[in-house]
Amino acid sequence: MRATLLIACCLMIAAVVYAATVQEQNQTGLNHLEAGRYAEAVAAFDAARRQLPGNDALEQNLSYAYNAWGVSLSEAGRFREALEKLEAARRLRPEDPLLKTNLTTVLVNWGTQMANQGDLTEADRLLNQATQTAAPAAQDEIRKRRSQVAFQRAQRERERNETTRARRNLEEALELDPRNVHALLELADLFYQQGDTLTALDHWLAADQIDPQVPGLADRIERAFREAESEAGFESRSNRHFTVSYEGEVNDQAAEKALAILEEAYILLARELRYRPERKINVVIYTHEQFATVTISPHWTGGLYDGKIRIPLPGGPLAANQEERLRAVLIHEYVHALVHAMAPRAEVPSWFNEGLAMYYELPEAEQRRRAAADRNLLAELAEDDALPAVHTLPTQFAAMRDQAAVEQAYRVSRGFVHWLMDRYRTPKILELLREVADGAEFNHAVEKTYNRTLAELHEDWRASLL
Repeated sequence: MRATLLIACCLMIAAVVYAATVQEQNQTGLNHLEAGRYAEAVAAFDAARRQLPGNDALEQNLSYAYNAWGVSLSEAGRFREALEKLEAARRLRPEDPLLKTNLTTVLVNWGTQMANQGDLTEADRLLNQATQTAAPAAQDEIRKRRSQVAFQRAQRERERNETTRARRNLEEALELDPRNVHALLELADLFYQQGDTLTALDHWLAADQIDPQVPGLADRIERAFREAESEAGFESRSNRHFTVSYEGEVNDQAAEKALAILEEAYILLARELRYRPERKINVVIYTHEQFATVTISPHWTGGLYDGKIRIPLPGGPLAANQEERLRAVLIHEYVHALVHAMAPRAEVPSWFNEGLAMYYELPEAEQRRRAAADRNLLAELAEDDALPAVHTLPTQFAAMRDQAAVEQAYRVSRGFVHWLMDRYRTPKILELLREVADGAEFNHAVEKTYNRTLAELHEDWRASLL
């Protein structure tokens, strides 16, 4: 979006009553200016001025010719040349408010164009330069644009998992424009992912006061209140890569075990996926009642990742089968956290996210046994021509309520991803995630990675089952 339109110069040409040659050159300049021949007008006025150095009327005419030339170039989007002409005009009449306004507007429009094109360093430089010539009334608008540039920088840094830099830029964005809702929401999400729910809630409430119509904001605020109430008094334990919060005594043993399991998973998956998160992952252990209150998840949900890993446990000492279940759930949700970290802005469908998480959640021997059992059931569906294709499954499984449909969606996802991993190996999965992280739509990224559409891959998989 461009700044306010440049103000065309209203020429107030002073009478020039000197030598006939000077008068002729001045009149020639006026004629060229009226016809829009700005280069010729500048040349004529400059020639007249050289004959009468220091003449105020001629300097004014020359400066206004440069100004009109700059206005024309700016309207054509040739900002660099426009700036040169307007700076030439201002050197002749440095205090002229019209020239200052036009110079500021070119800088703002050029800076905005650079921001839209992704050159945030140049955008910041131009907008900072604009503040030096802007009238007081224009400063607020420039600060808002500088705030947006700082927000864009923060987005890039979050995509690269440069959390500290992102936070600094978001804070700068809000210092420049406290009503920048996008920066408030981004900073709230950052605090939330770092486990600081109350500070995130403060920022969400501030955003809500400015624009209560932000989609999903009311739900985030309500959820944060539920979390704050349920997690009041929770204790926490940490290691290098994870922080586990839990209700003291009720889940002491589970918290200690969870840290050990997650550290093992960190090493395993760093080797397998060649990726490690840049920040600590927050894990919250609830009782079943607390989990239901906070997440409002379907009854079949055994865990959740929404920026934090959340799992329900009954409390007290863990039985052997509960430890095995805890391990599977934690690794499953940790894979979700890795997918999100590797492609933070991408819309990754549930079939891929869940299929990959289930591929890694069990030890290899158990995984193979489950895959064999799945294959028998999936083969029956394929023979009956009733095998669902993954791209026909709901985008988000959390919206599903029918238990049988949920089980089938998970089995199909698990079977398809297992087949992908067996046939194409892990590097293709990583290539796919890089594609979506770079902005490709998921199905297009699949086609580019595997040189097959999802429908074609489904047919290949179906044929392998028969």
